Amino acid sequence: MNKIITISREYGSGGRTIGEEVAKRLGFAFYNHNMIDLIAHKSGLDKGYIENWEQQVSSPSIWDNLFVQSRGVFSRDVSSSYYYNMGKMFVVQSQIIREAAQKSSCVFVGRCADYILRDYEHSIHILIYADEKLRLERVTTEYNEKDAFQLLERVDQGRRNYYNQFTNQIWGDYHNYDLMLDSGSLGIKKCVDLIVAAQAEKKEEKR
Repeated sequence: MNKIITISREYGSGGRTIGEEVAKRLGFAFYNHNMIDLIAHKSGLDKGYIENWEQQVSSPSIWDNLFVQSRGVFSRDVSSSYYYNMGKMFVVQSQIIREAAQKSSCVFVGRCADYILRDYEHSIHILIYADEKLRLERVTTEYNEKDAFQLLERVDQGRRNYYNQFTNQIWGDYHNYDLMLDSGSLGIKKCVDLIVAAQAEKKEEKR
């Protein structure tokens, strides 16, 4: 049976790096930004369109407009063209995640994978978080972003809204995770070590 690790993360917490290192250590397939190509191929939508849509998801305004449209009020906002395919892309993304989990052991970062694979027996769902000050430092130095504070709030809110919209659950709720790690106090390497150890423990329990 394939082993699955899903990682949800606050922006700037190093969750992507942690997930990538875990995948390398365990020899698992790694899914993050590379899913855009898979979604484009399976949905028939243009890769650039999907990339733009993912950027729009991080903007609170798109969710404000979505709420207005769901109440039957017409909006001429330029981002409204993304609403039409939003459900389609989530369905395709869910199919890709499930198919990948059937093919091999995987590490998934974001994209509601913890919810999509919530009933998958051999899975561990993890949340990576960190103190805001440390996340701001990482966004400023490693990501070279000047408006780090606004970006931090925008991306986290976008991820939260996206997750809540499609899962009917609350992003960050501890009930949804097996392990929650503070990468700010633990450090990237220690988080990787703990996740790898948790996977080994879960494997032993299933024997």
